[in-house]
Amino acid sequence: MICKKTIAALSQLAESDNWISLKDEAAVRLPLDQIAFEEWQPSRTERCKKAVASGVRLPPIEVVYYRIKGEAIYYAVSDGNHRCEMRRQQGASDVLANINGGYDIAPKNYKIYRKMVWKRTSDGEWKCISCDYLDDWLIERIRGIGVGEYDIYNGERSQNYR
Repeated sequence: MICKKTIAALSQLAESDNWISLKDEAAVRLPLDQIAFEEWQPSRTERCKKAVASGVRLPPIEVVYYRIKGEAIYYAVSDGNHRCEMRRQQGASDVLANINGGYDIAPKNYKIYRKMVWKRTSDGEWKCISCDYLDDWLIERIRGIGVGEYDIYNGERSQNYR
């Protein structure tokens, strides 16, 4: 299972102009180990189990994807945390899901500078996108997906840093 903190890091890099809508696509089976979900109310998981046991067909979960470097894909649940937990408890390896859309993230277009995330714009300038200082755990996750530190000595300094 993907850590919620990884999704928090990815959401720092996702911008609305990078959104790719897939709302009208058919539901697909996704591996549970690529989905960030959290059982926050165990009684809901129990209700899901009882419904399935009585023959109710539960709807697919709803997710958003984050694709990094065109390869690694992580999914964040927008609806269906407890259905995922029920499947996990049942020993299943996947779950039926509607992928509503997602973000393609190229780590090379981002840098960490002064505990904030900056993005390279189309004109080569750097723009701060995190708006606030990030926690150390979030910075480590962002580094973990390939985002480097801004190097003042590497000639990347932009007008935005003055």
